Amino acid sequence: MWIPRGFFDTIPIELDESAWLDGATKLQTIAWVVLPVMLPALAAVAIMLFISGWNEFALESVLLRSTENLPLTVGTWVLLGPDERDFRMAAAGVINVVPILIAFAFLQRYLVSALIAGSVKG
Repeated sequence: MWIPRGFFDTIPIELDESAWLDGATKLQTIAWVVLPVMLPALAAVAIMLFISGWNEFALESVLLRSTENLPLTVGTWVLLGPDERDFRMAAAGVINVVPILIAFAFLQRYLVSALIAGSVKG
């Protein structure tokens, strides 16, 4: 919650006030003014939450016992075993990284727009 909070504090109140002067309600102000400005922060939080959930290997391997409920990371570990000399584990590691790369590819434009927005003077 600290990342959106810090980003939310940088949004000038004048944006809200101008929307209110134009006749927007509070809900319309949030939907059409504040939310589009907050998209970079929400994208950063979404990426971090996805990666942290994806990396919960220890918790998932202890709590989930049925094989049909195992996520990809734990399922490859159970399927291949802990042998470090097995090159199939390296291939499975590459496959396990693919969903993170796909999520980052979809959310990258919001992160880049946040970086650019911080460097532009108004």
